[in-house]
Amino acid sequence: MAQVLRLFGRPSSSNTQKAMWALHEAQKAFEFTLASARLGAGSQLLCEETGVKPYGVVDTPDYQRMCPTKQIPALLDGDLALWESHSIVRYVAMKYAPQLHLDSAEGMARCSPWMDWALAENFTMGCNHDLVDQIARIPPGKRNMSLVLAAHQGYLDRLRLVEDRLQETQA
Repeated sequence: MAQVLRLFGRPSSSNTQKAMWALHEAQKAFEFTLASARLGAGSQLLCEETGVKPYGVVDTPDYQRMCPTKQIPALLDGDLALWESHSIVRYVAMKYAPQLHLDSAEGMARCSPWMDWALAENFTMGCNHDLVDQIARIPPGKRNMSLVLAAHQGYLDRLRLVEDRLQETQA
């Protein structure tokens, strides 16, 4: 019997969503374990705003052995533990769905830079992090609209590069 993959994270995490998307695209069944240091059950607001306890798991010794950074997502495939969303996506593509990286090393080379660029450009911990926290996880009366506007501009600036490249290559 094939072992089921086990993904740790929370559905509202953009990094966890990358791993979930790759697993769904690869048509791989997986168990999902809620894990988070910032959010908990019953609310998408930050725990510091609600007083709710975070899902936890990430602060346990077992999780730290699997993921030394104690962040989400992490994936267990048998005895192999992976962490960092892009590493998980590449692994899932290579092992279970090579078509996700165009069935070749060259295809992976063409796809990977854009995924890495999104990370290097601080989408996750930059504009996206601020935008999601301010709009979805902090009550309206406590939001910092300067951060919201800066995050919005950050998206516009970053996506202009993508639009320019698509226009140039017609791909």
